[in-house]
Amino acid sequence: MEQRGAGEILVTSVDRDGTGQGFDVEIIDRIARLVSVPVIAGGGARDPASVVDIVSRSAADAFAVGSMLHYGHFAVGAIKTALIAANIAVARH
Repeated sequence: MEQRGAGEILVTSVDRDGTGQGFDVEIIDRIARLVSVPVIAGGGARDPASVVDIVSRSAADAFAVGSMLHYGHFAVGAIKTALIAANIAVARH
């Protein structure tokens, strides 16, 4: 897709999407390391710890956490707090 002009790639593990099993870190990391465009990790976020996991264990540039936020399980502030606690830089807007 990169060769066809994609500016970024959203990698969603369909078997994990909406399940709360956590991101498929290995596949997302492998893809992120093979391409030069930004990679967004999607599918499976269960809680702020799963966000910390994907950020700290993969080369993904961003993450999608739709169900976590949409259904009100967690707020953006909880995710930021977990990232800060793990010494991961976070924009403070």
